[in-house]
Amino acid sequence: MLLNSQLIDESDVAAQPAPATQLLMLKPLHYRTVLAQAGKIHSPNNSYSSRGATGSLGKYQFNSVNLELLGYLKTGSVAEQRSQAGANALAINEAANWRGKNGCNSAGDFLINGGEQEAAIQALWQYNVNWLTKNTSFFAAATLGRQMGFLLVAQIAGTQAVLSFNDFLLGKNANGNATDYTGQFTLLDYFQAGQLASDFGASVQVA
Repeated sequence: MLLNSQLIDESDVAAQPAPATQLLMLKPLHYRTVLAQAGKIHSPNNSYSSRGATGSLGKYQFNSVNLELLGYLKTGSVAEQRSQAGANALAINEAANWRGKNGCNSAGDFLINGGEQEAAIQALWQYNVNWLTKNTSFFAAATLGRQMGFLLVAQIAGTQAVLSFNDFLLGKNANGNATDYTGQFTLLDYFQAGQLASDFGASVQVA
């Protein structure tokens, strides 16, 4: 289970910037609630300047694979470092790998730009929704709460991991419930947090 400090309340939702885009059938406040949960899991203090132990960046702990996917790192930045220890941090910390997207010419630029991080997480989630809808049958058929759970799993482990995780839920793959980069929490913990946030978001009342 996630720690209490990683779970949201109404104050977290109130502090979460309103999303600029729409996702699935989520109403804006509902979407805002799940984003708040995604941020608090990775950064209990909701700090945009947070750096993870493996080098991932910001409130949502973007790793090098996601930063390359979203166009912040140059194509091939991850592959160049993959065989080396600490590859995630190496790819992110090399300033020459950054493309300058929206003024982000380095990890430091990305860390001080909270608005860019909010735009990036919304773009990543939309990409993941599109991928899961196209490549699976279970995602589109899932309840909204389960979809939010799958998106939190995809954020931490990638879309391919969602396939094996769904097999785990179906009792087909005992290895599908992997641990996260901290070694403390499982993908099931993230899935359940997404479901809880979705339930909370359906009824939360904040300004």
